Amino acid sequence: MKRFLSLFSIFVVFGFSPTQVNKDFTIISATQKTTYGGVRGSPIVTEYRIKLSAKRGFDFLTDSAHYLGKKDVFNIVKSDFSCLKSIKLKSKQELDLLFVTKTDTEIFSGDTSEIYPGSLNSELKTEDTKNFILFYNGGKSKCLKISSIKKEPTVFGM
Repeated sequence: MKRFLSLFSIFVVFGFSPTQVNKDFTIISATQKTTYGGVRGSPIVTEYRIKLSAKRGFDFLTDSAHYLGKKDVFNIVKSDFSCLKSIKLKSKQELDLLFVTKTDTEIFSGDTSEIYPGSLNSELKTEDTKNFILFYNGGKSKCLKISSIKKEPTVFGM
C-alpha cells in the first residue's frame, strides 16, 4: 500500500498521467489501403488516411509520419483534393491527413535499369513500432499515436 501511495504521489506531484493523452486531437478514423502496380518494377504503394478533430484552436504544421519502419512527410487534404503543409485550426474543426509509403521503383530499358528509392526508413529509436506516429508542430503534444488502423481491400494492378 505504501508503494502504491508513493507512486501515486509522484504522478500527482510531477504531473504525469498513467496514459498518454493527446491534448490537440481526437481520432475519428484511420484507414490503410495498399496498391500493387501491374507492371514489373512498379512500387508497392500504401496510403494512410487519418481523420481528426481538433480539441482546440492552434496553428498546425506537419512534420513526419512513421509506421512499420518507414517514414515520410504527410499532408493535410482539403475538400478540393489539394494538399497543405500547415493550417490554422479552430476548435472542433475536422482535418483529413494523407500519408503515403512506397517501395523502390525499378525501371527497365533495354540492357539497363534504374532504381528510384521509395520511402525512407524510420530513424525512431522506439519499441513502439506497431503504432502509427505523427509528428507535428504548433500543438501542445507535438506527437499523435494511432494504435488502430482499419485495413481496406488491397488493390492489385492489371
